[in-house]
Amino acid sequence: MGVPVDSDDVGAFRCKVAADVATAAHLATLVLGDRLGLWPALAQGAATAEELARRTGCEPAYVREWLVAQHTGGYCQRDENGRFELSAAQAAVLADPESPAFLTGAAVVAGVLHKDEDLAVEAFRTGRGIGWHEHDDDLFRGTDQLSAPSYREHLVHDWLPTLDGMVERLAEGISVADVGCGRGAAAVLLAEAFPNSVFVGFDNHHPSIDLARRRARDAGVGDRVRFETMAATGYPGSYELVCAFDVLHDMADPVGVARHIRRSLTGDGTLMLIEPMAIERCGADMSVASRYFTAVSALVSLPHARSQSGPYELGNQVPDSVWARLLGEAGFTRFRRTTETEFARVFEVRP
Repeated sequence: MGVPVDSDDVGAFRCKVAADVATAAHLATLVLGDRLGLWPALAQGAATAEELARRTGCEPAYVREWLVAQHTGGYCQRDENGRFELSAAQAAVLADPESPAFLTGAAVVAGVLHKDEDLAVEAFRTGRGIGWHEHDDDLFRGTDQLSAPSYREHLVHDWLPTLDGMVERLAEGISVADVGCGRGAAAVLLAEAFPNSVFVGFDNHHPSIDLARRRARDAGVGDRVRFETMAATGYPGSYELVCAFDVLHDMADPVGVARHIRRSLTGDGTLMLIEPMAIERCGADMSVASRYFTAVSALVSLPHARSQSGPYELGNQVPDSVWARLLGEAGFTRFRRTTETEFARVFEVRP
């Protein structure tokens, strides 16, 4: 016999699903606001729909409905004169890409999971993989938007000091590789902070490398950071520090990549590994971060690993103990978590 439709359990769960559906629907308007520049335009000051439309070159009728949706969702304020505005907190999260609280990138990535539904359906039915390059370009844009504020807030001042002697060595001048560098946010920040060191970023996605080179030129650090299109198992050179930020879990052969990193390190070199916060077992963590990462793992991370036809399909929820074992197989002997945030774990890995 089925559970009665009006039972407390069914009602409570139905409310949960309804809330998630409303959030998913609102997500589309959040991402649209980012793409059209509505958020930074609204952050300039209170505006009517007509005023915001003029600031952004959009159609007033659409902007009016968009503003109503944001106010209904608690994403903006409305004063007694009918003008809309962002609070300081709302502007920091939605409109300012330099803010450490900026979270629009996560919404852009989540939007890709919906855009690429057809790819996921085919993969689930056939077992094929989905390479990062097959996804909508917003996956690259959103990942960069999500990562860059965290790097600016934590990389130089919080994370690097937890690595034994690394800040001093970077200040003196060493060679650094960033494996899976994406659009170059981390490497450019490091080059700005440590002008005596030399940096090179490697990634197999050529459009991202082009944008990374442009970013370096715009930042005025093109003399000490370069970017090359190259696979993680084939990059050349010898380095005192190798960075692998939120990439190793996506690899079909993370041990093979780690072995190459080990070979590219000098005798006293360090691998700085950053990985998403992970749950130790299914159901152990029902936090917002875990819900986000497990969805991305199912629809991006694991499919990418499968597209490479390697021995591993880790997903992004890899416990510390698994990383210690895999990196040990690659020839590393020292492994420790040095610090963490709500979303990330930082590891120091040594030969």
